[in-house]
Amino acid sequence: IFVNVDSSNNGVTMYNGVYNKQVSTINGFDWWQSRDDVGGVGKSLRVKLYYYKGMEGRRWRLEGPKYSFWANDDIVSGSGDISITADVLTLANGNITSTGGALTLQPLSTDDTVGISGGAGTFALSTTEIDLLSDGFSSITIGKTNSGVVDIDAITFTDPVTIRGGAMSVTGLAAGANNITLTSTAAIDEDADNTTVDITTSETLSLTAEGAIGATGGSGPLDLTVGTLVATTNAGGIFLLESNALIIGGTGVQTTAANAAIAITLTAGNLTLTDDITAHGSGTVTLAVLGGDASLITGDGDDDIASTSGAISITADRLALVGGTIASSGALTLQP
Repeated sequence: IFVNVDSSNNGVTMYNGVYNKQVSTINGFDWWQSRDDVGGVGKSLRVKLYYYKGMEGRRWRLEGPKYSFWANDDIVSGSGDISITADVLTLANGNITSTGGALTLQPLSTDDTVGISGGAGTFALSTTEIDLLSDGFSSITIGKTNSGVVDIDAITFTDPVTIRGGAMSVTGLAAGANNITLTSTAAIDEDADNTTVDITTSETLSLTAEGAIGATGGSGPLDLTVGTLVATTNAGGIFLLESNALIIGGTGVQTTAANAAIAITLTAGNLTLTDDITAHGSGTVTLAVLGGDASLITGDGDDDIASTSGAISITADRLALVGGTIASSGALTLQP
């Protein structure tokens, strides 16, 4: 399917469509509809075109009702957002392209499972399909907040990526010098308990969960190679293994309920705080900076390491505590 918005804001052309007409104008938006035998499904495909006069960017959305959305040609928006919602998405050929717009790919039905790059899921995007997403989006979002289980296998995105849904398993997710955001209504864990790197970016990884992030003990922690980390959960602990230097940024790393613990281990490089690490209640905080001559560094008043009553343990060859506080009514251990 190729949708083209002309430069005078006058309309949309859908190729392969049986008919193409403007349905209505509501609140200044033109709504267009085309019906087509899409990929042999024989069900309607609704195309909504939103545009604002005087702006170059266009935003449009494709929605398919409980049937496959099948594309064998380009989907293009000059600089606008693109959103595709369907129970099953098949990208057979062509590219999805926007220069600076946001791309959203999401299942229509609540609790639909999501599979990425070979991961299991009803709403599944293969590696080949993801390669059809042209570089240049301001962000790529896959899934939605009420999606089901999300299974992410090895893939490298070339734009900032957000993945949303239920319980997540991940291995080999990378985004180069782009941000990665995972938002789960359950736990975020690695696909298998091993030391294979699960998530890689030189920029910011943001993790938000309503269950544990990683698992405690042995090879259970989520394995990372990231530049900056932001993480929070309200229903479980945070257990991470980082292979290089790490910055704690954004809103910091925190557990907000269930007396959940935080354990972050670095095998090389410095751990630098530009925001807090805070465990809820009696949750423990364990920070291990294991590289030779590596430091744990705090920089200002927003760099607290805290638990209400849980033990705090910091292991590092060097401590550079410039600002912030280390606070708990529990035990404190500082050791090389």
